[in-house]
Amino acid sequence: MLTEQQQVSVEKPSVLKRLVGRARSKSDLSRNDSVSSIASNVSNLSRSTTGGSVASTTERSRGRMPSFKTPSFKVGSSSSSSASPPARKKLSVPSVRPHPEAALSRDLWDEAYDALRLDPSTASLVVTYESIISQELPEDVKSVVRGTLSPSDGNTDRRLDLMTAIATAGLSKRRGSKSSEVDDSTPRTLEHTKRIVESQLEDFPSTALAWAGLCTLTPLLLDPILGHAQFRRGMVHVIGRIPWYMHLTHLMQCPSWVDAGDFEARQHEFAVRRDRSRDAITKVYRRVLEFEMNCVCAAASAWNSVAKHAVRWKTIDKMVDGIYESDEAARELVNELVVEGPRRQKMATRDVDLDVDALDKLRQQEQEDLDQKIPEDRPL
Repeated sequence: MLTEQQQVSVEKPSVLKRLVGRARSKSDLSRNDSVSSIASNVSNLSRSTTGGSVASTTERSRGRMPSFKTPSFKVGSSSSSSASPPARKKLSVPSVRPHPEAALSRDLWDEAYDALRLDPSTASLVVTYESIISQELPEDVKSVVRGTLSPSDGNTDRRLDLMTAIATAGLSKRRGSKSSEVDDSTPRTLEHTKRIVESQLEDFPSTALAWAGLCTLTPLLLDPILGHAQFRRGMVHVIGRIPWYMHLTHLMQCPSWVDAGDFEARQHEFAVRRDRSRDAITKVYRRVLEFEMNCVCAAASAWNSVAKHAVRWKTIDKMVDGIYESDEAARELVNELVVEGPRRQKMATRDVDLDVDALDKLRQQEQEDLDQKIPEDRPL
């Protein structure tokens, strides 16, 4: 006889299917078209436990991009970006294939995330983090998920679908704040953070797993975090390097190595190199994920006592130092193993702190260049 918990697990796939189908028919969810699409994927993936038709694990391992709709938005001048978020374009289905290293990226982020989830010292942090960011899900899906994004059956496909729903919802929402409520730099920082995350989402679906928490933040939530010296130090370092983190997978590709032509004769050496790279990358990913989770819990601590106790307030400086340390180890591997000059230079340009003022100037210049290309209206 099935226990009550087992019965809930068996019934959940069909419940999800019914709830998502009902959500699709509601007109008041028009703003969440992309989330409904993702929720449908969640339902399909859940059906895999009962023999339903879903994409196979082989398809996932090939880095197939889920049919999620990602947002895109224009940038105005720096003066307007701090006053209110820019209007965003209508969500559209990505038309390009994922990056060739997308499957490897997914594997590494899953490994780092599960290491935190299964470690007794950080397990409660992951549970609290998931319960907070799951509030971005549609109400019907939320009632089934119940704040748990990492299912006990290890279905990482389902988790990625939920994380993508959360990231997409966060990216697509307009969340302005009165200038008197937050520091002027806070909404600009959040705007550029979302731009950076969005820029990686099409190439790497794992971006959602990695950075969904940042997408859920609002100016009011982010402002006190940026007011904390050590949190700010970590966020400036981490957010600016999101593209660098996502492209570290190149370290595990043999063409990066100067003697890759001797692969057949030197398989053992290459295996050792791959192991070194994998260990270094997953250590980086684990540390930035733990920091992100602490940021989200710290932001929620004003009303969530559980989140408040999950944050490493007294040792956040050591956590940030650990990120610097693991990043430096990965940087040394890049210099050692990435021998193509252009590729190494490209990775170096991604290895930078977040500079909001510089990004504002760049976006403003891009907008001015775009405006100059638009011909003035002429009378008929």
